[in-house]
Amino acid sequence: MRLLTLTALLSLFGCGSPPERLPVYLSVPERGEQLSIGPFEVPQGTEVQICRTMKMSNDDQVGVNHVQVALAQGSHHFILFRSTKDFRDEVFPCWGTVNFDDWEFVVDVNKNGGEDWQLDEGQAFIMEPHQQIMIQSHFVNATTVKSPEGGMATVNLFEVDPNVPHPLHGMFTVDTHIDIQPHSTYTTSRSCTFDQTVYLAAMTGHFHARGTEFSVHRFRDNVMMPEEIYDSVHMWDSPEFKIFPQPSDVFNTFDDGVAFTCDYYNDTDQHIGWGGHADTQEHCNLFFQYYFYDEHPELRVPAKPANKPLTCREGSGGW
Repeated sequence: MRLLTLTALLSLFGCGSPPERLPVYLSVPERGEQLSIGPFEVPQGTEVQICRTMKMSNDDQVGVNHVQVALAQGSHHFILFRSTKDFRDEVFPCWGTVNFDDWEFVVDVNKNGGEDWQLDEGQAFIMEPHQQIMIQSHFVNATTVKSPEGGMATVNLFEVDPNVPHPLHGMFTVDTHIDIQPHSTYTTSRSCTFDQTVYLAAMTGHFHARGTEFSVHRFRDNVMMPEEIYDSVHMWDSPEFKIFPQPSDVFNTFDDGVAFTCDYYNDTDQHIGWGGHADTQEHCNLFFQYYFYDEHPELRVPAKPANKPLTCREGSGGW
């Protein structure tokens, strides 16, 4: 597979001649930062997934309360991560699983064309000075998706005062147990019991073209409850991005969490297993944003969580 031409790599780094026309364009925020990846080639019959590590330009801590993403046609997903560690600025192919010990998930966009998310009042992602970030961009130009103009993604991060009552964090959970036989249906479910008490802010599910329904239920005392908190049907290329009314129901530590279920139908002669290639493999990924529970929200001060992000008691990574 031919991933990137020299011209594409130069343009990714902001070098070389500008393209005759850009696949996507956003006005630069008056207060905030615009980041991009691409343009790059996506040859016919291939998929390209690349990452860009870089640092934000902010000299002081900032809050981000509005995320605007524009994607060229053929985008499969766009993910923004942040890290407390230091990485050199570079662009590289990045098939495989992200090291979640290094990177905290911020936001994922699977919808055609992009997403525009204005966070609720009092919410923001808190970015440290010159925050280390990584953009991951996946484009497909094969059977299920076409990328006639190549790949490019642009994101605007609108900045506000970082002193907000509800600093947001992100969680990226994965079910790798996928085994879909030819011309058959298949269902897989996984649970995630939270190790800290949180409110949910937003949620989206992600699978590929064989996916028919992505549903999420409350999980309590090791039992999937009837309460459905998310459902996206026959929308694999534009899944629902659900924003929860605030404050959402609190999820208590030790006994509460979520269980997510992916349903599929494979209408091909091929066996479909787990993997990142959208044209030939399947995913079952749950993304959500949350903030830590505050027993005294009327004081309008940030909750004081443990010095670690939320995790699942069942385990991390490809659990």
